[in-house]
Parts: sequence; structure tokens; C-alpha cells
Amino acid sequence: MKRRKIIFIIAMFFLAVSTELFAASRLLYENFDDGVLDSRLWARIYGAIAAPPQYSFASPGREGSGHSFSSGTVAATWVQWPSANMIRPWPSDEMYVSFWMKYSKFVRTEQHENIKIFYPHWNGISSYVHYCMSNTDLIYYAANSFDKAIDGGVWLTCPGQADGRWHRYEFYIKFSAGISRFWYDGVLKLDRTYGPGKWTNDVNGIDAPSMDAGDPSSFSRQMDDLEIWTGMPGSTSTPATPSNPVSTDTTPPYGTGLNPAAGATSVPVSTNIILHLKDSGSGVDKSTIVMTVNGARVYPTITGTPADYTLYYNPRVNFAYGSRVYVKVNVKDLSGNSIGPNSYSFVTSRSRYGDASLLAPAGAAVRIM
Repeated sequence: MKRRKIIFIIAMFFLAVSTELFAASRLLYENFDDGVLDSRLWARIYGAIAAPPQYSFASPGREGSGHSFSSGTVAATWVQWPSANMIRPWPSDEMYVSFWMKYSKFVRTEQHENIKIFYPHWNGISSYVHYCMSNTDLIYYAANSFDKAIDGGVWLTCPGQADGRWHRYEFYIKFSAGISRFWYDGVLKLDRTYGPGKWTNDVNGIDAPSMDAGDPSSFSRQMDDLEIWTGMPGSTSTPATPSNPVSTDTTPPYGTGLNPAAGATSVPVSTNIILHLKDSGSGVDKSTIVMTVNGARVYPTITGTPADYTLYYNPRVNFAYGSRVYVKVNVKDLSGNSIGPNSYSFVTSRSRYGDASLLAPAGAAVRIM
């Protein structure tokens, strides 16, 4: 009996050891509530170490209490785990980094903002993944292996980044297999496998977020709940799914607020065309919006958020008197659902005096509501 007890204790010991060896562990967690950075982290601005008031802990955390790391007198301040303080050797073949971020103020100043979001380096500084906010709904991605580009020109739709709300960013790397993954608000946005031999786990530094690499932009940025792990939290293998569930949205976007209205008559020939594209789920994918008028593609001004985009089209010339104008819009949401029936028409005034009695019957089959 005694022997069985000893064997049982030994078995449990090795089970505990093996679990500890293979389960991901959290290396660093910083919620900024005490107003003091973890001793391994540096506050940075471009080309230098930052100091208050260049950054601040004055803004509340994402739950409305505590504190967050915030822009101060310099917009693009960020947190870095630098080479000087880095763990060596890195204790895993994997890396997982997550944080929450919001822009309490953002004014777009150029076509491609190039505000870096996540920029870790390994193999010295010759290998990395690179994410930057190009505009409020778009992230640009690239990757390097030993000073050689292995990926680039990848545009990821991430709606509402600067809408004043908190958003979650998650990044995963498996060095030996060359795996790179990214989730935005729990939705998998990037899944790349470059294969073995591209990277090693010689981690040099981690920047989260990072610098404004374009012309100085006008924004105020807050970050909270920075976590750095040796692998996916709660996982003992390469993750196939994000730590938050992928959206199960199956509801398509829809059009509303048509001006002129579907089937309208006696519409002035100088009219503009305005409509809203809305989505109650993951949001409208702005990059998929295609609008045609009388069969020709047009390029409306688009404003708003993925929940409600406004399309405003100002024709270069007036429509013909007494003509039927056909409008069609194709669009998908961020879950890939396509809009349903998507065309409508209206009729312009027969003459400059708007004599509705001379108009042909509208007979418009309205397919967008």
C-alpha cells in the first residue's frame, strides 16, 4: 500500500511538472493603475526615452476606473520592453501579446497615417512583424526574416479603431513554424504560416503600440491591460482559434435613408444621391462598397462608422429631364455577408418647371429599404 502511495505521488509530481513545462505562462502584466511602469518597461517617444508630461497616467482605464497609459504633450508615446531588459533566452517557442487601446481624439492628416501598433523584433533587429494603422478602419501588415521581406502589402479591415471606444488587439507568434496571427476585437484578421527556418526565438524587443512613422498626426491614444505570455493563454498547443470567439454574425448589411427615395418622381435633375449602409453585426466592410448609377461605377464620399456609413454622390453633370435613374450598391459586412436586394430607381422632373403630370409612371421595383 505504501509503495502504491509513493508511485501515485511521483506520478502526480511529474504530471504537475509536465503541465508547468508545456502550459503558457504570463511573463508580464501591466494595468498602469499604480501610475508606475513595470521595471522592465520603458516609456518611449521617437528616438528617446519619454518622461512626463510627454506621457501620462491621468486617463481612466478601460473599465472607467484605475488608470491607462496615455499620450501627454507628445501624441505618439508608447511602451517598450527593450533589449536591455529582455529575458534571454526567451523561455518558449511562442509569444502572445495583447492589450486594449483607444483613441480619445483622432484627426486624419494624411492618406496613409503609418501609426505603428505592434512592432516586436527578434534575431537582433533583422526579423519582425509590423502592424500599423493606415486609417481608422485599416491596418497594414508586413513581416521580415533576417533582413529579407517575407510578407507585405497586406491590408486588414479593422473597423472603428479611432471611434473613441476601447478595442482589443491580440498577436501570436510561433517562431519555429513561422506562424503569425492577429485578432482585432476577438475576430481573427491574419493567419500566416511562413514555415520553418524563417525565425528563431532570439527576442530582442517588444514595442506596443509604437511610433508615428508618418508626418506628425493629431491624436490622443490610451492603452490598458498589457499582457505578454509564452504562448496562447490557457492553451498548450498552437491556437487554431482566437482567445475570444470569432463572430458568428450571419445578418447582412442593408441600405436605408435613400434620398431621393426609391420610386420618387419629379426629382430635380441637379439632385445628389445620399443613402446609408448599416449593419447590426460585425459592421460594414468599407473596402467592399461599390456603387453604380445607370450602370456606371461612381465614387461617392463615404463618412461614418462600420455600423452606419453615409454615401454621398454629387454627379458631375445634371441628370437628363424626364429620365429614370438607376442606383445599385454592392457591399459586404466584416463577416462576409453580402447585402440582399440592392437596386432602386427614381425619375427626374420632365421639365425645369417640375410638371409631374407629364411624367411617365414610376413603376419602380424597390429592392432596398
